[in-house]
Amino acid sequence: MNGVLFTGGGLNLLDNNGQHHPYYETAKQIFNYSLFKKDVLGETWPVLGICQGLEVVSLILSGDVDTLDEVRIHGESRPIKWAVDEETSRLFGGFTPQLAAAMEAESLALHAHSFSIGVDTYESVPGLNRFMRVLQTDAIEQDGKHIEFIAAMEAKDYPIYCTMYHPEY
Repeated sequence: MNGVLFTGGGLNLLDNNGQHHPYYETAKQIFNYSLFKKDVLGETWPVLGICQGLEVVSLILSGDVDTLDEVRIHGESRPIKWAVDEETSRLFGGFTPQLAAAMEAESLALHAHSFSIGVDTYESVPGLNRFMRVLQTDAIEQDGKHIEFIAAMEAKDYPIYCTMYHPEY
């Protein structure tokens, strides 16, 4: 195996009693294995987290603290906003300028989730903002509030990439 995909899904990763789902515990071991491969063996072992995968990576980096913000979008394709020059991203660096522009101008990113990581949350959680770099954001009006949330991010020094939307659709 040369890497792993943390898939989307609707699991309750952290219950009301602070107990972690077995998926979370397994994902944490796999995440740490990716760090070990790079730090100790000098090998690249990528992790791609989609939707719930972004959520689980965020929880791991927060030190097992619930950092999920309620962001309810189900079955809606939306444009994204680039937070960086996509050419500087390892995940999106191979995109043509036309595709990068289309991601921002057209509704190409399919969202199907109840939670995400708000930009404010990202900025306030040292484990997140020291380890990950925000690549794309999106924003919604929900319950009378404007919520800007992370659409995609990648680790600054590791082969770990996450999208909140579903590129497989």
